[in-house]
Amino acid sequence: MNVFRFRAYSLLSTINTCRLIRRNLPSNSNTSTLRAIADRFGVKRRSRRFLRNYILANGLLFGGGSLYYFYYLTPKQRRQIKVTFEGLQRALRSFRIGFLIAVDYKYHFWTIPDTSPEYDSKLKECHTRAAERIAQGCIENGGLYVKMGQGMVSADHILPKEYTDGLRLLQDQALRRQRSEVSQLIDEEFGCEVSDLFSYLSPEPIAAASLAEVYEGRLKSTDERVAVKLQYIDLQDRFAGDMLTIRMILYAIGRIFPKFEFSWMIDSVKSNLERELDFKLEGENADQCYAQLSPHLKYIYVPKVFWKYTTKRVLVMEYIDGIKISDTQKLHEANLPLDEVDTKLVEAMAFQIFHSGFVHADPHPGNVYIRKDPNTTTKSNVQIVLLDHGLYVTIGPKDREALCQLWKAIILKDEAKMKQYSLALGVQAKDYLTFAAVLSMRPIHRPIHDMAILPDIWDRMSPDEQRAARAQGKMRLPSEKELLAMNPQQKLTIRKDFAAIFNDIEDSILRTLYDMPRPLLMILSVSFRQKIAKEEMDRIRLKAREKMDEVNHVFKQLPDKLILVLRNLNQIRSTIRDHGNLIDRHTIMARSAILGARKYETPQRLIKDRIYARLELFMFDLILFKDRMERWFKFKFFKVLVIFGYISKETEELIEQFQ
Repeated sequence: MNVFRFRAYSLLSTINTCRLIRRNLPSNSNTSTLRAIADRFGVKRRSRRFLRNYILANGLLFGGGSLYYFYYLTPKQRRQIKVTFEGLQRALRSFRIGFLIAVDYKYHFWTIPDTSPEYDSKLKECHTRAAERIAQGCIENGGLYVKMGQGMVSADHILPKEYTDGLRLLQDQALRRQRSEVSQLIDEEFGCEVSDLFSYLSPEPIAAASLAEVYEGRLKSTDERVAVKLQYIDLQDRFAGDMLTIRMILYAIGRIFPKFEFSWMIDSVKSNLERELDFKLEGENADQCYAQLSPHLKYIYVPKVFWKYTTKRVLVMEYIDGIKISDTQKLHEANLPLDEVDTKLVEAMAFQIFHSGFVHADPHPGNVYIRKDPNTTTKSNVQIVLLDHGLYVTIGPKDREALCQLWKAIILKDEAKMKQYSLALGVQAKDYLTFAAVLSMRPIHRPIHDMAILPDIWDRMSPDEQRAARAQGKMRLPSEKELLAMNPQQKLTIRKDFAAIFNDIEDSILRTLYDMPRPLLMILSVSFRQKIAKEEMDRIRLKAREKMDEVNHVFKQLPDKLILVLRNLNQIRSTIRDHGNLIDRHTIMARSAILGARKYETPQRLIKDRIYARLELFMFDLILFKDRMERWFKFKFFKVLVIFGYISKETEELIEQFQ
């Protein structure tokens, strides 16, 4: 009733005000316009006055009512209105950037064919400009956009180098919020003041990310030193709108550039972000991680969660003094060897993937700290501290066994088993080699004798065996006598038939060069000279681009949990590469996979099974040692080729593309 009375009083007051305004209103252009409109539609003088009064009254009533409504809203309701308008602004900014990028690509490649020498240089320039625009847009939009940009940086096994380099600055970017938002968030979550929970809370965050800020504090009840992780107060309000915008942008990119169609990833990304926004789930993940790793790996530590002070948007954990794993200078100064750090990190991640099945999906450098183990006095005292447990993936026993067996098959170069366990993990049969290469993050090279069969062996095969061999892509190799008897046209046909094998031989050279340390390639490239024909260069360029399509096709087939496992492996690979590749990551992962496979093969663990498992592990160690020695000899061989100038600078650049 009071509200009705107020509205009636406001309306009468507004009408009286309009009468006073009308009496004193000069005959300006606006009133003349109103009169002209009224004359046009045949409105009488009294009706004109009523129309003018009506418009002014409604305008004032709407404005005054809006101010009155906004004044009586709660802070949370005001924030939601603000988020809505800011969301429209972010969407318009994102579409503008997407439009500029699309025009840039279309304009520069309208008439340039894929095989043109200037294609690659133009493409790199466009990639660089696009990355700069995306990075700037992510910084201006903040929140989920920064998170998506950071995810693109970690996808350096899919995206062009120019994108990952240009977006790398986002790893140190985060929102900066007002101090009042901290008090407001604490009030919304706990219904009290900051001082009621903490005797001290740092005035500025000690760390900031795309989803939250971390403050140093002390609990008022126990005076314990803690890290207080506070989610940005409006993040959950803007989540749905921002995700819709990102989905539309990715869909548009896929329609314009089919090779960069990544909209299929958005549902997975949305699901993962929803989990990361739940800090109670993050606390549960932290406790489970430590419970599973600590009995087996004594050098792993996870900060304790203070559950009394933890909600969906606030997480309070034990404060850790440590060194970020990417800060190599401080690690050297603290006498923490990088090779030991890397070995323990790989062992921990391998244990999660192949044994426990509870995998940290985001172990980037900001989430891994290193310190000296306070409980150890031995020389090997490196302790790995795992932070940010918001995103985990659970791998069931069946998939875990398939991963172990697949890795074992990769080591043994057993293609039949590779195909079998790739199928078990949801990959199509024709893509098993690509998936094996993506999983191990090393090229899978098929031996030449597995593709071309000598004539005496082929002739002894039955017709059914020959048909099966052809179905697998194998061919009979002509004898020397048969080749000498061929005319030029027949020889040309044979060359075309065996083109795939010739290409594979050439690719194996590139793959071996890829295994060489990049600094050495860069140093020795001073003496490189061009030895590969132009048409072969064009073919390799096209093949490098085709590889990206193959990898993208494989990723579309994988369930979300395997994509997160690959994300884990890629983060670890990136960290070890930045440390200078001081350890053989592949061997450590392989040994862990073999032990995991053996556990599934003989779960009863009798004494004879343990002895057999040790013997089998010894044999695998020999195989891995042989693999390392082969790569060492190839390295020396190509060093000789470099000295004599048989490898060019352009080849080194192509190896980078082939990666």
